[in-house]
Amino acid sequence: VSGGADGSVMVITPRCILEIHWCSLKKSPSRTPRRQQLSEQQRSSKSRGYEMRKRAEDVERTRQRIVEAAVHLHGTAGPASTSVSAIAERAGVTRLTVYRHFPDETALFEACSGHWLSRQRPPRPEEWGALKDPLERLTVGLADIYRFSRAGEQMLTLVIRDQHAVPESRRQAWEERTRQYVQVLA
Repeated sequence: VSGGADGSVMVITPRCILEIHWCSLKKSPSRTPRRQQLSEQQRSSKSRGYEMRKRAEDVERTRQRIVEAAVHLHGTAGPASTSVSAIAERAGVTRLTVYRHFPDETALFEACSGHWLSRQRPPRPEEWGALKDPLERLTVGLADIYRFSRAGEQMLTLVIRDQHAVPESRRQAWEERTRQYVQVLA
């Protein structure tokens, strides 16, 4: 609806806009087919692909910020003292955004653990297990375990302290890994 200076009222509908646009096309001496002129904007598949790729990159960067915030908080305060709100605040996103990327705390903890472990060099029992001499295997294995424990001391201490807040799947994986170390070293 638009009001004129003389007090008249003009109602503009989508059909009216289309008719005005159509009339202006009849008057324009363009060589472009009318169907193409009627479209709002010509879209290139390249521009859409670029937008989708950029959107995917933005989503991945947001996910990475969330995971890094969780790693930082788990390594400084511990898993039991880390809330989704604190992770969201540190990552610069809302709690809803955290939940869009990670539907539950187990998924978030798994991503956090995977990210932290990817930056570590975990013990390699398959390497010391290949040693025939039991004393050498024990020496090399314990040195490898101690190296890993020293490198990740702060995170490992807090995660072990807060075992009750660690998802069951992670606790079971840790226990299985420990059994494997003992079995190879025995």
